[in-house]
Amino acid sequence: MIKNIIVFYIDLKKLIFFQNLKFDQSLLNMICSKKIHVK
Repeated sequence: MIKNIIVFYIDLKKLIFFQNLKFDQSLLNMICSKKIHVK
């Protein structure tokens, strides 16, 4: 039981981390495209 909770917690952390990574990537893309538009 406790082990399952720990595994779930770790998976949740990974998921959040990867989602943040994706978010950062899209933010970077937006910034880059804005810079390109400014030129």
